[in-house]
Amino acid sequence: MILRVVKRFCWKRLTSSILRNISTLTTDEVILDKIGNKGIVTLNRPKALNALSMTMIRKILNQMKGAGLSVHGHFRVATERTVFAMPEAAIGFFASVGGSHFLPRLQGKLGLYLALTGCRLTGHDVVKAGVATHFVDSGRINTIEEKLLKMESPSFQEIDKLLCKNQEQSPIKDGDLSFQLLLSKINTQFDGGSLNAIIENLRRDKSEWANQHLQTLFKMSPTSLKIIFHQLELGKNMSLQECLKMEYRISQRVMKNQDFFEGVRAFLIDKDNKPMWMPATVEEVSDNVLKSYFAALPKDKELVFF
Repeated sequence: MILRVVKRFCWKRLTSSILRNISTLTTDEVILDKIGNKGIVTLNRPKALNALSMTMIRKILNQMKGAGLSVHGHFRVATERTVFAMPEAAIGFFASVGGSHFLPRLQGKLGLYLALTGCRLTGHDVVKAGVATHFVDSGRINTIEEKLLKMESPSFQEIDKLLCKNQEQSPIKDGDLSFQLLLSKINTQFDGGSLNAIIENLRRDKSEWANQHLQTLFKMSPTSLKIIFHQLELGKNMSLQECLKMEYRISQRVMKNQDFFEGVRAFLIDKDNKPMWMPATVEEVSDNVLKSYFAALPKDKELVFF
């Protein structure tokens, strides 16, 4: 299955391994095509960064059964135009689409850092972080897709060989040192047994970098921050299916919480960027309230895998 994305994309929302930037005149949010034995799903909602709506999900569902989201797939291709971010805490949500599984498995504390702060990775850094498996220049994407479509029954090795060949001709630029320095800083400051411990680390650091990130955390939903920290701690030792089941439970509780609707209002509708979080501070989010987001649902309401 090949997924093509129109104009701009949010990497975490994608549901296949190879991406293509195309333009189209159609107004359909999802375009389904078939070439030979290959299925192509084109997400066509660029103004919303191709975030999936229920209409899109329903249309894609039958085409994508036994297939996974791209970040959980074998091949994840980034270009110089790729942007990856997990900004959910800014709108009162949490790290969804299997974030509980893949984020804790990134290097050191990088996954936790990305989920708490919503900071972006771009281009080469998406590969260095382990979010993408290959890097190729965006100008090569069309050629890669064409070659994939011509393969009758491509094996894992054949696809990897094709991607590696194009990656060799799209070398990752020097910058490993700067990324490793950033990772070292993240591992130091975001290492703690609780969200409060991380906040204290940043306060004690007193550097500009630490202060900027501290201010970023203070803008996020306190409830979301605590949910994210806990779900990633649990996700370290869970399978993908267990993580998705946990995330579904959280989603049902979040949809009954004011913060998600307030975050959407403040950042997406009114755009005043002044959400009134309830509660307003991390300290006010009690352990009992936090645990309630993770509690089992009634048996007939739990997520079921077919």
